[in-house]
Parts: sequence; C-alpha cells; structure tokens
Amino acid sequence: MYSSRKLVLFAVLLAVAFSATVFSSGAASDGNAKITLEEARKIALKKVEGSVEDEFSIEDDEGKVTDYIFYIKDKKGKTWEVQIGAEKGEVVSAEMLVEEDTDDPPADEDPPAIN
Repeated sequence: MYSSRKLVLFAVLLAVAFSATVFSSGAASDGNAKITLEEARKIALKKVEGSVEDEFSIEDDEGKVTDYIFYIKDKKGKTWEVQIGAEKGEVVSAEMLVEEDTDDPPADEDPPAIN
C-alpha cells in the first residue's frame, strides 16, 4: 500500500509539472499553435498596413490550428486576404481581393435576349 501512495504522488507531481510547462509556453492557446492569434495579427498588419475587418483560424482534422486568415482593409480602401502559418508565423499568402462589378451578369448566365 505504501508503494501505491508513492505512485499516486508521482503521477500528481508529473501532471502538475506537465501542465505548468504547457501553459507557460503558451502552446495551450489556439489549439496548440506555435504562435497566438495576436502574434499572427501583428505579422499580417506588418505585411499589409490597415485595419483588420475579419479574422479566423483554420484547423486540421485533429483540431490543431494550422493557419490564421485576416481580411485587412488598407489605407486606399482595398481589402486584402492575408494567411499566416500558425507553426512558424510565416506569411503563407497575401492577395488583394478583386471587387466584383454587380452590374454585369455572372459569366455562366446567358445575356438577356434582344427583341
């Protein structure tokens, strides 16, 4: 019975040590991503100066955050989609979104008939 107490005490100490390591490293936030949403936002705003209009994260099948997506409106009023990798904090892509002209019919729609 004395050895089972030691085993329980060891397991508790091990669990406390492990949880303290995970929480102090910040890896527990954002689905175990290496960088946080806030860090990713700073990286995205360095790539495209402006204001964040929308943001979200992409997770894999296991729930691990793989990327962060930011929609940023620049100083000229153009909207950009910036993707930041959650593992290394690298800019995966940054592209300006093209505004569609709503007056034109969609390309897959037939033009109106002329009588």
